[in-house]
Amino acid sequence: MIKDIIKNLKPSSTLLINEKSNQLESEGKKIFKFGFGQSPFKVPQEIVDQLKSNAHQNQYLPMQGLSKLRDTVAKYTSIKKNLKPSSTLLINEKSNKLEREGKKIFKFGFGQSPFKVPQDIVNELKGNAHQNKYLPIQGLQDLRVSIANYISKKKDHKYSNSNIIVGPGSKELMFLLQILFEGEIILPAPSWVSYAPQAIIGRNKIKWIQTKSENNWFPTAKES
Repeated sequence: MIKDIIKNLKPSSTLLINEKSNQLESEGKKIFKFGFGQSPFKVPQEIVDQLKSNAHQNQYLPMQGLSKLRDTVAKYTSIKKNLKPSSTLLINEKSNKLEREGKKIFKFGFGQSPFKVPQDIVNELKGNAHQNKYLPIQGLQDLRVSIANYISKKKDHKYSNSNIIVGPGSKELMFLLQILFEGEIILPAPSWVSYAPQAIIGRNKIKWIQTKSENNWFPTAKES
């Protein structure tokens, strides 16, 4: 039922009219904006300063900080009761707690980048910390063009930026795909710990394929 509802949803009117008015302004036309939703006020300086000072951060947020995801999951109470906390986020919070207690921790968990945020990205984040405008629904146009050009060159195939969607992270994008998809999800074991819970929330069936280290964890036709 939820999949049918999502498939029939139209793009956000506030974001759509925002993109349209921005397009008209770029064409030199004078636009009077009466749409609501996007704040007409500047971002308070203290928030800008906080964003700038944290532009280099690349750590996972606490699990309870993901309020939108929690609100979505809360609608499916019967499903939620059977879900366990995200293993990657749980072990991350546990290791951080032990580090604060002065214990030396060797982290072998995957998911959170061990590398620093590149300085040019930090500088761009700082330079745009004051921005409070809605972004295009599919993501920044210039970014989508750059991604399309990069993939086209790497894969020797022409990709259009209109087919590119930019999201806040792979986990949320995969989650949205799981909700939209209707069918059976085939997962290798072991695999990323979020695939199965996302499939459960999306009400999809899961078929596990057990893999072996002898085959470098690649599933074979026999195992399938």
